[in-house]
Amino acid sequence: MQTPTEKNYAGVTYPGNVFSTSPDQENSGTGNTGQLNGLSVIARSAVIPFFQSLSPYYQQPSANNNESVTYDSKPVALPSQSMLNDICQGAGLVAQLAGAWVPQVKVLADVASKLCSAGSFAGKAIDYMQEKDAVKGELSGQKCTGEKRRPIAQSSMPRGVLTAAAMITMGQIPVSAASPAPSNATDRPIPVPNRETLEQIGQNGSYPLSGHYVQTQDINSDVTIGSEDQPFYGDYDGGCHKITGQRHCLFGKVAKHGVVRDLSMVQAHVESNDKYSAVVACKMGEGSRLENLLIEHSRVLTNKDGERGAASMTHAGVITGHQQENSNIEQVWVNNCSVTSTGKSGAVGIVSGRAEGDIQHVTVKNSRVKTACDDSRAGIGAGIVEGRISHLTVLDSKVETDATDSFAGIGGGIIYDGGKLEKLTAVNSSVKTGGVFSDAGIGAGECKSGALLAGTTAIACNVKTLGRGADAAIGVGETRCEVLDTRAIDCFVNTSGDYADAAIGTGYFNGGKTEGIIAVRGGITASGESAVADIAAGQIDVFSYPSGHSSITKMRKSVQAVKVTVNGGLQNVGNVSQSFLDQLCDIADQRFVANDCRVMNQPLKGYGNCTTTDLLFAPSLPSSSAPSTLNTGLVNYSGASTALTALATGVQAGTTLSTGAIVGISVGVAAALGLGALFAWRYYSHRQADSDVVTMRVLSEEPNDE
Repeated sequence: MQTPTEKNYAGVTYPGNVFSTSPDQENSGTGNTGQLNGLSVIARSAVIPFFQSLSPYYQQPSANNNESVTYDSKPVALPSQSMLNDICQGAGLVAQLAGAWVPQVKVLADVASKLCSAGSFAGKAIDYMQEKDAVKGELSGQKCTGEKRRPIAQSSMPRGVLTAAAMITMGQIPVSAASPAPSNATDRPIPVPNRETLEQIGQNGSYPLSGHYVQTQDINSDVTIGSEDQPFYGDYDGGCHKITGQRHCLFGKVAKHGVVRDLSMVQAHVESNDKYSAVVACKMGEGSRLENLLIEHSRVLTNKDGERGAASMTHAGVITGHQQENSNIEQVWVNNCSVTSTGKSGAVGIVSGRAEGDIQHVTVKNSRVKTACDDSRAGIGAGIVEGRISHLTVLDSKVETDATDSFAGIGGGIIYDGGKLEKLTAVNSSVKTGGVFSDAGIGAGECKSGALLAGTTAIACNVKTLGRGADAAIGVGETRCEVLDTRAIDCFVNTSGDYADAAIGTGYFNGGKTEGIIAVRGGITASGESAVADIAAGQIDVFSYPSGHSSITKMRKSVQAVKVTVNGGLQNVGNVSQSFLDQLCDIADQRFVANDCRVMNQPLKGYGNCTTTDLLFAPSLPSSSAPSTLNTGLVNYSGASTALTALATGVQAGTTLSTGAIVGISVGVAAALGLGALFAWRYYSHRQADSDVVTMRVLSEEPNDE
């Protein structure tokens, strides 16, 4: 019974000696005919035998050198082109699916695509030359009928030469296409393996500011790319690698649809006397984007004096100093970083000093923002918020200002008209101001008319002010904006200056709307002269909002509180059910806070398209001074240590398992390649041994000419 391969190749006859003409005849061709004939000879003498040898149906040709060898069955057992395409498509699909889980596998997918392209090209070239040789072979056979020639047996050519010839033929085109020299072409990736290459960007015509760059190694560098006058507007892909030791902004300015992504920056120490300073980008222009970034163990120090007014202040941040309109920052993780300003009139923040664009999905842990001089704005999200910040999560962090008129907040120092801060989650974090009229809040120090603070969840957080007229709140210190859906669990607010009001909601209500305030445990204290503490709002501007005003009525009716102390007196407000408390924190970041407000440890398993296993991105336990839990299903902080320790152990085990899975995949791939190589070696060795036996038998049986 014929196999499918036998059916395809039955009846095809090839001359035993591929050199069927004399050398003089071979070289007599001119022009393209001679070149194609030469290629045909190479293909049939080197490439085709190599592929022949891969077939399980391959039969070793006779080594009899006195007679032409005629094949009456399949000499070439290459898969059909459609079968080859199917194999390539299937392998590519598997590689891409695996690459979605393990990004390193993407490299294998790229290699496979190049090999498949080369194989397809080689197959078509061989088929073309075989068709031409079939016609020439018929004519050559008629001429040489009856002539005896001494053929060159296929087994006489070293197998290493055959293999090398086939691989060179297959690899020539992909290799040349995969190794571009740097150029001005913006669609061709330029590798960045070291600091020397990084220094060339924007300084060398072959490395334009509009180029597409891919970092291929970890780099220690303090290079700055571009400037405010000549911004970077290309694409910088960090390739999930690190840049360590930065001393200035990595980018002077990113603008005109420029993108920086998949990059980790570690141990940057930036000290600046410039108006704009940061670790990643001093400034972001319209249309630019920073995404999938991890910044760790870094600090920014600015000592430059600014001037009053948002545009005239100095701007400093870890990610960027000034983010302009229509720019985006998203999917950013910051761990153990700080920004400090020792000059007056500074806007400073972890994400941005001044944010006019869009910021979303940022997580900050164990970080600090501090200002020392008057007229400062400090926040984890941004010192000044004029754009939109959404899904900001802050763990174990603090914001401090020491001087007059210096506002501080976890979300932002101040939110201006049109600014929005939504879905803020703060755990075990604090805000403190020491100067007069220096308002503080978990959401923001101040919030202007036309702005919005919505969906704030604070757990085990503290807000404290020391100066006169320095209002404080879990929410906003002083507001004219809308403050909606603020939830505080085990939080404390304390003011000690005269006329310094305190609240869970709004410290000093001067307009806008404050509604949806929910507080469970915790306390509010205002100890200064004429200072007021309360839930929802401490002090209300009675000239604008007299008693009975509809806004005040809605505010009071929306309050719900369970065992919150106000200046030492216990308050319970509203009808709070157990089922309601079980879903109290459903608007918080679910990676770190359960619906019933239990704080959970959560490792950072990756950022963007990158993976990491060594960063436990988890909130610390609140201090032991937190009050004991009620029977509400909320976390009991006094007894949480053991439970969270066990959970952390489970998390580490999960992280190890993930690493093991990656190692397992790598070992599996290596084993498969090794087995394939072993079988190939045994197959070749076995065939070579058979060839040698046949050769010896033929030689021993060769008739004696005498």
